[in-house]
Amino acid sequence: MRAAWLSGSIARGDDDWLSDIDLHVAITDESIEEVVQYRHDFAAGVMPPTLSMDQMRNAPPQGGYLLVHYPGEYGPQHADWFWQPESLAHLPDNGRLLFDKARLPVIDGKVWEKEMHQTEIRPPIDSTDRVDLATHNLQFFWAMGLIVAKYIVRGDDETVGHMTGMIERTLDGVVESLGITERLSGDSGNSATGQLAQFQALRSASDRAKSLHTDLGNLWVAVPHAGITHVERFFDACESVMIE
Repeated sequence: MRAAWLSGSIARGDDDWLSDIDLHVAITDESIEEVVQYRHDFAAGVMPPTLSMDQMRNAPPQGGYLLVHYPGEYGPQHADWFWQPESLAHLPDNGRLLFDKARLPVIDGKVWEKEMHQTEIRPPIDSTDRVDLATHNLQFFWAMGLIVAKYIVRGDDETVGHMTGMIERTLDGVVESLGITERLSGDSGNSATGQLAQFQALRSASDRAKSLHTDLGNLWVAVPHAGITHVERFFDACESVMIE
């Protein structure tokens, strides 16, 4: 590793117990391909994750990305890993530097954000196999469910409605792609108002996801049981805060 830094709320100093970790790593150009190929092993070197999810379109140019849940005090600690080659890496002036052996140039944070985004449209994973896609969609549901819970606590009704509808559609896609006879109902909670009602809708969606696990497992879809347990612990923590 040639350099590492944080972005997002931790870098800004306005993070809280709901915040995720955005970790950026610059790798030598000669090593970047190998690191990206073995990114799951790299991220697991910190500690064994409870859930990890690829999302190719989130990767910086010629780099890699991985969403990881590590065991945390209230459930998962969500970390977004970003790897990129040293020759394309810049440090944002609003980032939080961890170390810099490469003496990377520092640029405006807004310019850096634009650099970090892919200019091409990429699929979420590097596979068209229906089982691989269903596995990814199930991981996506639980990873995004965690984020929905955060937005409920923060009172962002618009984002909650949008993301609740999105994860419901993701589950419908799993059902359709694998030909499971029982289709999920379209009764999502994207119109629910009030934090407790929104959490009830999220719990309902989670129960519907779990009702698919046996069928999905029989079709060799990898169900992240440990990760789900941790996500539901996080739901409990969030609800307890709202009740208090």
